[in-house]
Amino acid sequence: SNIDKKCVHYELPNKQKNSVSTKDIESTVDDAGLVRIELPKNRTGFWLVEINPKNYAINALERFDVYSKTAEQSSAFARYVDQLPTNTIVCIGITDTAMAATRPLPASIYDSLRKLGGSQHLEPIGYRQPFCFIGAKDLPQGEAHMVLEKTKVIVRLQARVQLNTNTSAAPFICLIDKHTDLFDVTAHITTSCHTTLNEIDEKE
Repeated sequence: SNIDKKCVHYELPNKQKNSVSTKDIESTVDDAGLVRIELPKNRTGFWLVEINPKNYAINALERFDVYSKTAEQSSAFARYVDQLPTNTIVCIGITDTAMAATRPLPASIYDSLRKLGGSQHLEPIGYRQPFCFIGAKDLPQGEAHMVLEKTKVIVRLQARVQLNTNTSAAPFICLIDKHTDLFDVTAHITTSCHTTLNEIDEKE
């Protein structure tokens, strides 16, 4: 288990390109090579982790506040994705909400996600909807691993990265063994309250 693994400090790259990106974020790595990044809570917009496909080192950790500065940061996100080399692995998540309740994300956001393997028919991200994404630059559309859930759900995505060399063209990235874990906070609280009330009734 993770409890039995020794964790040490992991030095994240400190060369953020986006103006709202946060430095000095705590991260650790265990003896199995699993990196854990403690993202600050209640920071709106996208968090993006850029991973080198050759050695799986973290190239960058960026934040794009498409909530507060929708037009400016959506353009910054599009420029960032455009400059990524082919096969660069990208993980995207949120720790608050990606969008404002009355200000939908622009089409350019979804165009950029498609360049990372997002589906042609992406469902719009709603206010406070949990969103998680694993993709790669120039991954075929629909091949990314993505989840958009209802509110009050904790999302965890897993996927293995495979470099496909069985082609006459340049090697390309594939995502295999995709897996999704969902934890419904509301259902858990409701179940816990129901169990507690039953215990009280039994005691009475």
